[in-house]
Amino acid sequence: MYIGALPTFIYKYQKAELNDYIGSSLRFSIGSTFNDIYDGEIYPGAESIQGINTLKKQFIYCTSKSSHNNIMWGNYAENHTGFCIAYNPRLLIAETNTAWADSIRYTDSPLLDDIDDLDYGGLISPENIDNMQYQPLTLPNMVKFQFRKEKAWQYEEEFRLVLAEPNNDKNSNIDVSISPKSIEKIIFGHRASPELIKDVMERFYDSHIMFFKATPSKTEYKIRSDTFLYLQDNEIKANQSTELSRLINRYIINARRDALQKELLVAFKHGYIDLDSLTDMGNIL
Repeated sequence: MYIGALPTFIYKYQKAELNDYIGSSLRFSIGSTFNDIYDGEIYPGAESIQGINTLKKQFIYCTSKSSHNNIMWGNYAENHTGFCIAYNPRLLIAETNTAWADSIRYTDSPLLDDIDDLDYGGLISPENIDNMQYQPLTLPNMVKFQFRKEKAWQYEEEFRLVLAEPNNDKNSNIDVSISPKSIEKIIFGHRASPELIKDVMERFYDSHIMFFKATPSKTEYKIRSDTFLYLQDNEIKANQSTELSRLINRYIINARRDALQKELLVAFKHGYIDLDSLTDMGNIL
């Protein structure tokens, strides 16, 4: 297993029509299906390297380290009508049996780069993911090509997962089963329909998943996700508050190691405790 530095969340922008697959499966694809011709189909400067054709057969799942990107919402969430899923990266890597996971390095020209000089992570065993004292082994140069792209794509802030086994059956994609446990937030697009929002919120009402609505900033080119959504009397309610959003995110992160904080978060989501109680408990824990 190879894992680079993990972000707090990894995000997947999706069209509204894909909501049925939330928490059930992820579609990994080979590079030749991507919208970047130089990502998985042609590797400039590396086409003559032995084994490069095997690399082109790897199944890849692309995510982003940001949920605030206007272009990503427009391109991948169908003009802001879809949604964005926030995953716990450690759980998702484990669930999908990912072999390689890291952020993309963006460069001006592949012919001017020394692949050895680019800052990559290293090889690590699954049991050592959280071991800060563990010294990962150096990543083989061949694998590094999977995590390098043209600088024009850097707005995507991509973090990708790659499966170990190459595609030897000429399939362009593979669906990998997951459970909802790796999902921590779902952010609905600014133009998402009330029907989509309510359907998804009702489906995952009893889960730990928290819901937010994306809203365009009026002071900068940035899509915010600080509008908390909840169901009350079978109606969608909203609370737009940066402080509340930060508090919920803190609970989500702490709940990864503390089951009590997850229970408190769900209780707040269902209206069993109020914001003041959640804040007070957060200061104590």
